[in-house]
Amino acid sequence: MEFSHAQMLEVMDKGCVQALKGDYTLPIVSLLTGRKVGLTLGEYLEGLDIEDLGLPYFAISASLTHARMVVHREGSALRSVLASCRAPGMFPPLGWDGDVLVDGGLVNNNPADVMRECVGGGTVFASAVSPASSSRSVTSSGWISPGGVLRPARPIPSAAESASAPSATCSCG
Repeated sequence: MEFSHAQMLEVMDKGCVQALKGDYTLPIVSLLTGRKVGLTLGEYLEGLDIEDLGLPYFAISASLTHARMVVHREGSALRSVLASCRAPGMFPPLGWDGDVLVDGGLVNNNPADVMRECVGGGTVFASAVSPASSSRSVTSSGWISPGGVLRPARPIPSAAESASAPSATCSCG
């Protein structure tokens, strides 16, 4: 299963934009049903097991049932991908073998440690793109209280500003 750059962009457009249109549900558990994303990904992954892929692959999901990380290294490629991208609130959790799975970023947002276990030797590059956390707290009024001194919170940066922000990169080699 090889794709050209143009084919990969087409798949991403179809999966990330087109598959979300009209997939809304009454937001009791989630905003979207995830059905259309599942159908779109199924066009490429249905019937494939992780073991059948041409390159080593793993996916991370978080078990809400057992409060732990689940690493998918074998079995259904489709279900593994779906479990690993079930952002809580956006998509409903995925039921799998009596477990309730959501996006693995909740428990391990940068699984370089898991990649290290998977590849053994060699170099693993990982990039953490989340902003650094701070000890400042924002009150419900939108004012920041660092050390008891109140001042207005900074506005949330735009997507363009966020994209140009530096990221921390680590190499485990």
